[in-house]
Amino acid sequence: MTKIWEFEDLEKRETVYKVILKFANSLRDDTNGVIEGIVTETTTENNPEIVYGFYLTVPKLRNYSYRLFEFRQSSIVEPYTVYATLYAKDPINNQFFESNTVPDFERKLLGWIKNPITKLVMQSIKVHMDIMDEYQKD
Repeated sequence: MTKIWEFEDLEKRETVYKVILKFANSLRDDTNGVIEGIVTETTTENNPEIVYGFYLTVPKLRNYSYRLFEFRQSSIVEPYTVYATLYAKDPINNQFFESNTVPDFERKLLGWIKNPITKLVMQSIKVHMDIMDEYQKD
């Protein structure tokens, strides 16, 4: 019998999840494993939306996690538009963007990684780790 159902070559398709994982792996590599990027996925039965959480996780601090980004994907069939949130300490400073293409999504996400809010969160984690290191020496 001739094959009726076939998959497109999905290995080459850049998905929202693959982009987020690429940035998560880069975080681990760039910080020598001190801070890891953990990506969670949430779906609900009655809603086609997929929500990805991007957490900064610090293994040395009992896996302390800080939700830095959240990405809402319309559906698994139509992955773009993606709605994104950057979480600041004070919710009034949260930032948002939406993206309709992979290059635009990557560009905007990279901009958020260089954002002062992200830098402040990363610096706060580093300061806390330095204090813990100093405390543990005594």
